[in-house]
Amino acid sequence: MTSCITFTASFTTKPIKISDNNIEFPIAKVIRWVYNNFQLESSRFPPPLYERGLSSKIPLLSFNCATIGYGKPLISALSWDINEQDVWIVLGPNGAGKSTLSKVLLNEANLIQGDIHIRGRSIQHMSLRNRVENVGIALQQTKPDLPFTVREILSQCLGAINVDTTEVIIRYDLGSIKDQPITTLSGGQWQRVVMASIAVQNSPLWWLDEPFTWMDPGQHDRLVKLLYTEWHDHHRTLVIVAHDLTPFYGSVLYDQAKVLMIKDGQVHYQGSLSKGLPYMDTIFDRSFERIAWNGRTLLV
Repeated sequence: MTSCITFTASFTTKPIKISDNNIEFPIAKVIRWVYNNFQLESSRFPPPLYERGLSSKIPLLSFNCATIGYGKPLISALSWDINEQDVWIVLGPNGAGKSTLSKVLLNEANLIQGDIHIRGRSIQHMSLRNRVENVGIALQQTKPDLPFTVREILSQCLGAINVDTTEVIIRYDLGSIKDQPITTLSGGQWQRVVMASIAVQNSPLWWLDEPFTWMDPGQHDRLVKLLYTEWHDHHRTLVIVAHDLTPFYGSVLYDQAKVLMIKDGQVHYQGSLSKGLPYMDTIFDRSFERIAWNGRTLLV
């Protein structure tokens, strides 16, 4: 986990000279040289964007020492890269700050310090429309009391003019309810409509906040299969906020996933799911039993 400091400086993009054998370095290497050769007060200097691990790959979404909250900090100094076709599961107890991560992208929470980039561009210089074109966000929310049918909701989504909504209706098994007012839908049906609206929006990254709410186990399985299809066939990047891993146990997504574990506004672990399992006891203040099943380690 990278800790952060406030550092203000002006750099050029041209190579500059430093007194290390009078060799010219690209600016990113100069910053790393400073980081490696000087003790910066109280903290390490975070690697610059695009140069984490000296990689040139631009993350689809990146949090760069981001402190986020509602007037006062709730998430502190988060550095996290989400690359194309990643599968991330964000885990943590109630009140940990999981939903705040998505709300800051919608201007519903404050970016207090640091920055957030979408495809290398700061969200502070992007309109809300530009953000959601790249990151389709489904917040945990109750069904709105609006006099629209399912078909009308989907036709009004951003991007609907360029997407075959009929195909999306079939994919999400909404054919039998497409002309029903959304006020008549069950919780599970409404969640499918929410997923379909993100599909119509056609954003490369899907951020789903508690998508399994109001669903029974059978609906869990169907939704995970749909998410697998979006990831595998449509090359989506997935960020799924959840309370536990149970819905993923039977899916290939379980093997592909990385996890970000949050408690009390701090990241306790980020990385591969298998290596993160030992942190679950600490995150949720309970002892999980480990069970080996079908080549996977499951927690119960």
